[in-house]
Amino acid sequence: MFKKIALMTALTLIFSVAQCFAQDAAPVYDKDEKNFVTTFNSTVKNMKGMFTLDTQIYFLWDWKGSDYYKSQALPSSEGITFFFVKNDPQCLEELVIEADDAASLNKALKPTLLLLGFDSAEADSIKLENSKTTVWCKATQRNFVFKQDTDKGELRLVITAYK
Repeated sequence: MFKKIALMTALTLIFSVAQCFAQDAAPVYDKDEKNFVTTFNSTVKNMKGMFTLDTQIYFLWDWKGSDYYKSQALPSSEGITFFFVKNDPQCLEELVIEADDAASLNKALKPTLLLLGFDSAEADSIKLENSKTTVWCKATQRNFVFKQDTDKGELRLVITAYK
C-alpha cells in the first residue's frame, strides 16, 4: 500500500511539473512589423538621444513556414538591426535585436519593452543579466523570454512569448 501511495505521489508531482513547462506559444507583438516600426518611431520621438527604425522593411526569406523581415536603425552608425519573424500575417511570433555592443542593445531595449506592453517602471526594472531571462508582463498576460548570445562579434537578443 505504501508503494502505491509513493508511486501515485511521484506521478502526480511529475505530471504537475510537466504542466508548468507545457506553455502555449503566444505572439510577441499582436500587430505586424509595419505597425511595430511606426509605433517604435512614435515612441522614441520624445526620447533624448534615440534612433529611429527605417520604415523600409526588407523581406529576407520564407523558411519552414515563417517569414523573416528586417529593419535597420537610422542613422546606420547605431549598429542596430531588428528582425521580425511571422507565422501569421497579423502578428509577430518572434523579435530579434542585433547590436554591435551592449550599450546599443540596451538603448534599443526600453522602447521595445514599452511596445510589447510593459509599463515604464517594469521596463526599467528588467535586467537581462543571464543568457536566458523570463519576465511576466501583466498588461499582455504573457511570459516573455529573452535569450542573449553573440554571433560573429554582434550581440543578439531573441524575444519570444508564452501564455
